[in-house]
Amino acid sequence: LGNGTEALYHYEEAVKLLAKDKNEVDIIEAQYRAARIRFSREELPAAKVLLDAILKRTRTHRGAYLLLGDFYVSSNQPTKAIEMYGRVISLKAGNVDAHKKRAQAYMQVNLPGLALGDFRTVARLDPTDPEPHMMLGRAAKIAGQTGVAIREFETFLKLHNAKTSRPKSADPNAKLTVEEGRQAKIQRALSKEVEDEIFRLRNP
Repeated sequence: LGNGTEALYHYEEAVKLLAKDKNEVDIIEAQYRAARIRFSREELPAAKVLLDAILKRTRTHRGAYLLLGDFYVSSNQPTKAIEMYGRVISLKAGNVDAHKKRAQAYMQVNLPGLALGDFRTVARLDPTDPEPHMMLGRAAKIAGQTGVAIREFETFLKLHNAKTSRPKSADPNAKLTVEEGRQAKIQRALSKEVEDEIFRLRNP
């Protein structure tokens, strides 16, 4: 995103200069970069002004719709966020971020059945990522689909443990760094949490 305040100044100055030449493509790019900086600094109203300006110029900017969805999530307006993420998906089917974020917004408004569809899409697009299976398990549990929830939690554990286990080539006597030890502890706790969830589902 550039160098924070200095980059923001240059992007917003660029918008003014480019407006004189009516260079739409470069104006939009400068506005988008400025919006991302504003958003990262939690200057949400200013970010939204820039995003709205982009979408007045073009209705096909996926990044603007995605960031506007994030704005609505941050503003506790999940229904509007769902609409924005849906526009990203309509412009590019299979956008992982949009599907994942829309699913999370569906969960916010207690629509786990709709969330399941998006989480399944994310899992299909990246079959090595354990996170969507965790989300699928939670959504299926809320939707009353116990069998699906158990299966997804088990898939999560399989992928998660494969991803977080130490390589076979690693020296078994080598000591972990403090950060590695902290991360390993977090991952073990997460695995235990999911194992306990599976047990509860199987033994209501």
